[in-house]
Amino acid sequence: MDNHNPTDRAKILIEELKILQGVINRMAQNSLECKKWTLALAVGVLSLKIEAISHLYGLCVLGVLLACFYLLDACYLTHERLFR
Repeated sequence: MDNHNPTDRAKILIEELKILQGVINRMAQNSLECKKWTLALAVGVLSLKIEAISHLYGLCVLGVLLACFYLLDACYLTHERLFR
């Protein structure tokens, strides 16, 4: 049947947990990157002083960017919690 002894099973379990921890760490890093990009793009949109672009248009672009990155970050955080 199963010819693995308990020490082999423990080693396999430890390796599987290391793999899962690596996945969780990558998700946390991706979430952090989403926050960095959101901040950078928000500052970039707010700092534009081009007269051809109306303030309403800039705020709409900022709103869409914030919504997209919010949803992406929420997705990463949800997946990270499911893995834990």
